[in-house]
Amino acid sequence: MKSMTSSVTPLSARLRSLAPGRQLT
Repeated sequence: MKSMTSSVTPLSARLRSLAPGRQLT
């Protein structure tokens, strides 16, 4: 799952900024 997050780092940071509890994607 970490590899996927690495590919979507910018998107992950945006989702985490909006929803810190949404670390599934």
